[in-house]
Amino acid sequence: MLEIKNISTDEAENNFIDLIEGENRTYFLNGTWGSGKTQFINNVEKKLKQKGRNKFVYLNLWELQNNRSVIKIAFENFFRCKLLAFNFFVIICVTISLLMTNVVNLGIANFFENGGFWWTLVYRVCGIIALLVVVWQFLKIKFDDFYYFYFSNPFLVKLSIRDKILIIDDFDRISQEKQLETYKLFNILKGKLPVIFLGDINYIAMNKDKYLQKIIDRYIDLPYVLHPSNIWDSYFQNLEKEFNIEISYSFKKFIFEERRNLREQIQFNEYINQEFYTRNKLDHVQVDQQIMLIYLYLFHRAYYQQLLTGWFPQKNKNEENSNIIEREIFNILGNDTGYPKDFKSEKELYLIFESIKNLSIKEAEEFFKDDNILSEKLLENGSTKDDFYYFITNKYRTLWNESFTERDMQQRLQEKITIPNDIIRIDKIIIKLLRNNKTSNLVNWVASEIVNRENPSGRYIIDINKARNIMQILEKKYLFTFDVSQKIYFYISFGAMKFEFIKEILKEDVEKILDNKEMFSKQNRKAYLLILLVLNEDKSWIHFEGWDDELKNKINMLDDKDFIEFWELYRIIDIDTPNFYSDELNKINKIVVVSSQLKDDGFNMKEIKHDNLVNFFNDKIVDISKRYDIAIRYSDTKFEREVL
Repeated sequence: MLEIKNISTDEAENNFIDLIEGENRTYFLNGTWGSGKTQFINNVEKKLKQKGRNKFVYLNLWELQNNRSVIKIAFENFFRCKLLAFNFFVIICVTISLLMTNVVNLGIANFFENGGFWWTLVYRVCGIIALLVVVWQFLKIKFDDFYYFYFSNPFLVKLSIRDKILIIDDFDRISQEKQLETYKLFNILKGKLPVIFLGDINYIAMNKDKYLQKIIDRYIDLPYVLHPSNIWDSYFQNLEKEFNIEISYSFKKFIFEERRNLREQIQFNEYINQEFYTRNKLDHVQVDQQIMLIYLYLFHRAYYQQLLTGWFPQKNKNEENSNIIEREIFNILGNDTGYPKDFKSEKELYLIFESIKNLSIKEAEEFFKDDNILSEKLLENGSTKDDFYYFITNKYRTLWNESFTERDMQQRLQEKITIPNDIIRIDKIIIKLLRNNKTSNLVNWVASEIVNRENPSGRYIIDINKARNIMQILEKKYLFTFDVSQKIYFYISFGAMKFEFIKEILKEDVEKILDNKEMFSKQNRKAYLLILLVLNEDKSWIHFEGWDDELKNKINMLDDKDFIEFWELYRIIDIDTPNFYSDELNKINKIVVVSSQLKDDGFNMKEIKHDNLVNFFNDKIVDISKRYDIAIRYSDTKFEREVL
């Protein structure tokens, strides 16, 4: 938990004690609401108690909501125990008197009358007291005159309230009527005991008429160490150390300028502890953004509510004329510093009092303790909607900026990038998963990042020798256990280079495999070998009429997975799966057969029919759909029909 370091005001407290102990005067301790006046007085009281002197009597007029006069409230506070005892005695007397009447006769009257002289005397006294109470209530006699008489008598005051100090807290917050009543009390007690009232002098009634100067003997301001400009520096240092972050200078300056006082700081800190520790948001949110949301929730609720509705401030090019709070919202909430997800991506996480549901940094790092667990998570939590996907991708994004120019690409080719151990470890696991034909969105994303790292210019390479060099690097570092079909899959799927270079460089290897049935049977991605035969060097399709019988036989002999994959690569079918990169047939929801396409011939759109091609594979596609319970939809430019 984050604690606010105690601000020492010992010297000021000791000086104040010397002042009030030396003379019976009236003091005004000046400070804004929440600036620490009450805490300062409490510290003074503790020190005086340790010395065994000066009991503090508090007159909290602002907290009281009744019609009692100020003089009565003061008297009751000075003689609380004695008044309670007296009131209890009166109640007993009235009760005894009632019990001895004929109306409520319990035999008590006989007991008192026959009990001897003293019991008879008690009976008579109780009756007299009860009668006086009734008369007093009937005549509605007020005690205020008695109170004024008591406080005006120096002998009685010195006898009963010596060594006491009267404290009137939150004086600036009580009504003007109560303030004026309190002035009368001050006039009576002036010089008889120390009277201290706390408040902001700017909000005191009749202050403009210099009326206070006639009553107040000493004006005392709070120690400067409690001033808003001083209390936040140490707090921010503690906050940055606790959460290992650096809070922007502009945000600190903004809080300084808003002059948030000690009470507001305590309230702010309570919410910091509530959100980060009680609600366990630490490692689940970006700390600086959560701090901003807490600040808005407490002190700028209108902006907090606007953010809930989807509003977000726009960047103002002329910062001097921009709204300061909106500029800070834009700078902090609009800055994505990595994982966990930022406010704009996962708003609900940052809302005050909301429970967290996402994966924390510590939980994600637990997966790295074992390669098998990490491998499972890369597959099971590999959807783009998973927090683990975001966590891993963020690790890679910290290596370099994603947006770069062509000149930057050439420069990066010459740079030696130091790869963190976690990244190297993930790379190895990803390659192993691909080697075993296992994949997910996350696996494919990391594979693309590997290609981008080794070949920043990607498909922009126009020289086949450079392409051959990149291919050698990838095979030496990553793909040395892959068969030829898996290498082709890797180069095509992750944009390693142009298709024509792949076909040219691997031409001899592909022909050798296709001529050898045993070698062909051992290939894991047979569809990628065959697709080379139906694509020209410029990746345009060879029409079905031009296919030879040997190619058609090889296609028909493919197993179900490779068969579906081949026609998907040929772009004659689309598959609909919960996971876009799923390789499991039982996860396919629907197969869409595109029986005709529209092609721009330069002047108008021309429809190209694929009827012969569809007839060639349709029987096997229908058979697969029945065995795996997959719906089929046929689509062309004229109509659609669906087969369940």
